Amino acid sequence: MSIVGVLQTRVRSTRLPKKALLPIAGRPMFLRIWDRLALCPALDSVVVLTSNDEANEPILAICTRESVGCVSAETDADVLGRFVAALERTGAEALVRITSDCPFADPAVIGDVVGAFKFDAYDYASNVLPRSFPDGLDVEVISADAIRWLDRRCHANREEFTRVIWNTPDAFRCVNVEAEFNLSGLRWTVDYEDDLEFARWAYGRLPEGFGWRDVLALKDQAPPEMQCRFDPAKEADHGRRRSY
Repeated sequence: MSIVGVLQTRVRSTRLPKKALLPIAGRPMFLRIWDRLALCPALDSVVVLTSNDEANEPILAICTRESVGCVSAETDADVLGRFVAALERTGAEALVRITSDCPFADPAVIGDVVGAFKFDAYDYASNVLPRSFPDGLDVEVISADAIRWLDRRCHANREEFTRVIWNTPDAFRCVNVEAEFNLSGLRWTVDYEDDLEFARWAYGRLPEGFGWRDVLALKDQAPPEMQCRFDPAKEADHGRRRSY
């Protein structure tokens, strides 16, 4: 089975403008995530998934310069249409969705979710139903058949199309992967400036090829203002949980 990772990327972010292009350890954030996905043996290939919006031209230019595979479709809003374009370009039997605000994406976690997906020919596999990993380690695997089915029937909400699967689980064969203990209260995604500061701080201390447990192990080094990244109760108080 051909499994392709897609890194969903755009420039027109609102809460933290142009965050996909902001540097972490000397590389644009979306390339840092691409580097992480390239380490995952469960993925046959990885492509950046963007749109033809003029604002995304820097993404296309960087991908060309770095020899990174890139698929672009009509608009940012039609995310589902971009996934269909990725299927057409790659011939994949399933796509793994990772968003470009998740610099701690873990190849091992991705591999576990892909393994669960392949175990019994599911339509959809994730680690977010329910969530138990820190926010920012989200993985979704969607079969090509499910994507095409959604494309034919979803005329609204094409930006958050997997919510259709969440809301109609009886229509799809779904499986979820859970962590050994619940860390869903932790926030390791990048939506705001202080999220970016945490990612930059952590990257300066993590080994090459790190996993999520290496991030968690930084707790004893973290200054007081970053302790909320390691304590679910403190992160809940810190606020600003996102809806995915």
